[in-house]
Amino acid sequence: MRSRTVFTQWLIASLLTLAAALTSGAAPPRGSGFNYQGNLTDGGAPANGNYDLTFRLWDDPVAGAMLAQDSLLGVPVANGLFSVTVSFGSTVFNSEAAWIEVVVNGVPQAPRQELLAVPYALQTRGMFVNGTGRVGIGTLTPLAYLQVEGAGSLPNQVGVHAKLLGAGGGGSSAALRGESESTTGAGIGVWGSQNGSGYGVFGFTPSGRGVYGSTTSGTAVFAFAGGASGVNHAVRGETLSADGYSGYFVGDAYFSGNVGIGNTDPTDQLDVRGSITVRDTDTMVFTRTLINSTRFASVSPLNGATTYVGNDPGGTDTGRVIVYGVPTFAQVELYVDAPSGMGVVAADVKSFRSPNPDDPTTDIVYACIEGPEAAMYVRGTATLVDGYAHVELPRHFAALALAEGMTVQLTPRSADSLGLAVIAQATDTFEVRELMQGRGTYEFNWEAKAVRRDQQDYRVIRDWRDRGDSTGRSEQERWEARLRDIERRERRLAELEGRAERLIAAGSRIVESSDSNGGPE
Repeated sequence: MRSRTVFTQWLIASLLTLAAALTSGAAPPRGSGFNYQGNLTDGGAPANGNYDLTFRLWDDPVAGAMLAQDSLLGVPVANGLFSVTVSFGSTVFNSEAAWIEVVVNGVPQAPRQELLAVPYALQTRGMFVNGTGRVGIGTLTPLAYLQVEGAGSLPNQVGVHAKLLGAGGGGSSAALRGESESTTGAGIGVWGSQNGSGYGVFGFTPSGRGVYGSTTSGTAVFAFAGGASGVNHAVRGETLSADGYSGYFVGDAYFSGNVGIGNTDPTDQLDVRGSITVRDTDTMVFTRTLINSTRFASVSPLNGATTYVGNDPGGTDTGRVIVYGVPTFAQVELYVDAPSGMGVVAADVKSFRSPNPDDPTTDIVYACIEGPEAAMYVRGTATLVDGYAHVELPRHFAALALAEGMTVQLTPRSADSLGLAVIAQATDTFEVRELMQGRGTYEFNWEAKAVRRDQQDYRVIRDWRDRGDSTGRSEQERWEARLRDIERRERRLAELEGRAERLIAAGSRIVESSDSNGGPE
């Protein structure tokens, strides 16, 4: 009976070749074979001759399941020594414990020998290289040239951590760089994805660029949030510096969906919640802000006058447009009166303006007649026949006019008229008789005026605080500004009155001079 023994220390040494084959990423794949050297004795003496050797790999030292085997026939043995290349394939070495069993000429040798890692191969645990040279860490089926997988059951875990040590480098130094040389299709330099609510790619820097992308054509940085529901962010930027930017764009920016500023649920292409300012260089052009819990938009040209558009600052939630003059007091207001719900235009002068047909270099500007009531009028021409006339008023006047206080003014168009009187009136008609029981027949002009039915409670005297203010000033500041405005108006009136007095005085002197020189009487 022959005795055969395989020495374990040679097996361990031979695994250096295996470790080198598995960890070499720069060289081409070397296959799954590794060198196995042993010492075979026969009857206590060194063996010589050819032997059939079968190498089996097991997951247990005694029983278990056989993972792989490699049979080598006619292996030459000289003075007890032999050296062979054993291959179990590339999928069985997965960092799990394994034992080798050697079968000599059909007889298994005991005990099985445990595969032990050599010192420099300890850090290859969990690394796998398949037959195409793809490296998997934590996976036996790498689909990429380097694929890293982990359970990730602990918080703040990182799949891949790249760190560039030292303060030097500078320039375009990168701890992790991805580069694709694809010139067709959608090549990707670095791809990050996250199935949960975390980050596909997370970049952090105290002063530089957290994430940087560069391309000559195509997309430098592409982000995609694939969740069909819930809150997710394809791109998110944050900065702690008051001088920093969470997002900075040079050149055109395109957004195909709604953009929200100050809100996460934009309903328009640009939805801003809060203040917004648009400037033409350093000149403020447009501002949208919140004053006294009321949202206002303002336009401010160079001269300091401002136009505000928004809700009533008094909290009545009615629309209002206010134009401020340089004295910072409301000069023109267009608003909805809260008690009546009626639209109101308030200004110092209300007028119409039209080009002057007789002088194209000038305009004709007429001012509206004003009074202490919200009134309406109609006018026309009628004919008196045998001293009597019946006039029908337009339906649009009758529908809105208030009968109480209605007046009708008559102007005869005949020099023989004895005078006219209104003997009966309503909002839809009136009757006319000639005075002195006259029986004339001629035309006359008429004008009917009445207060609007929806403006019976028109208030002439109102509290000064009813005027809109959207400057954010306190009531005391507004009061002081009001007093200054009144003083300015009084000075203006005094100037106008003084000018009128001077013109009257000048006219009197001209008349007196004409009389003293024997002018026409």
